[in-house]
Amino acid sequence: MKISDLGLDPTAFVNPHDFDIVSLKAFSKLEKGGVTFLTNARRMLELPNVELALIIIREKDIKYFKDYRGTLYLCENPRLEFIRISNKFLKESAKPNRVESNIKISNEAIIGENPSIKSGTIIAGKVRIGDNVQIGHNVVIIGPCSIGNNCSIASGVIIGEKGVGVERDENGLAHSFPHIGGVIIGDRVEIGCMSSVACGTLGNTTISSDVMIDVRCHIGHNSSIGRSSTITAGFMGGGSVKVGEFCFIGLNSTVINTVRIGDNVTINAGSTVNKNVLDGQTVAGNYAISQTAFLRKTLDEIKKYGD
Repeated sequence: MKISDLGLDPTAFVNPHDFDIVSLKAFSKLEKGGVTFLTNARRMLELPNVELALIIIREKDIKYFKDYRGTLYLCENPRLEFIRISNKFLKESAKPNRVESNIKISNEAIIGENPSIKSGTIIAGKVRIGDNVQIGHNVVIIGPCSIGNNCSIASGVIIGEKGVGVERDENGLAHSFPHIGGVIIGDRVEIGCMSSVACGTLGNTTISSDVMIDVRCHIGHNSSIGRSSTITAGFMGGGSVKVGEFCFIGLNSTVINTVRIGDNVTINAGSTVNKNVLDGQTVAGNYAISQTAFLRKTLDEIKKYGD
């Protein structure tokens, strides 16, 4: 793949050279044929001395590159542009997808075009998988389940197992609630290794398109995750949790059963959320409250002990 194949704005180049892209590199490791980015040129310790390379920078940082002989690309968000370029390059240079041996796929399963399924994976029951889906090693997918196009399911993920729902009788004995629902996953969803998505009880557990779920997360039964939300490592979601669109949930956070999270919400790392969160709010703490209230409470505690 050449620079000209990336479909970038030709007017945003400085000192353009069209060359074969060889690698994606950190700024300090830039080499011939490499592509990198820099979000803050003031932190630059040394200017790279590589002519056939591409550095993506902010337009206002061009003053730091007066002596650079290579190619620059100017944009508002270098990190985002680097991600886009990386995805194009990696897709072009990737090896053809294939289905490895030592996997078990149900006769009821429907697999789309160009799949990549690693060894040890089990696909059981009525499962429909879209096109260009990548599934890692030792994944378990239990139907009924539908997975959209261009998804990535990392190694060790379990989708469609039952969760825990109980009702106690007059003697205090727990009776398990039936789980006969499924899992519906949209397009371009990424699920990190060792995560689990429980099936619904009478309905479905739903993950909308463009959701990113990090490693060792749990999505409880009957839950729904809104479009383009990001869930980082260690998240624990109870049953029937609803997360809105464009949310960000920080590391090792917990959302208790049936809680509703609005759109564009940020949940800070380590929070335990036991109440509904309105659109646009940022919450923190255990139990989570608005970030402003959390900081005020923390300062009050510091002053109290300081006195």
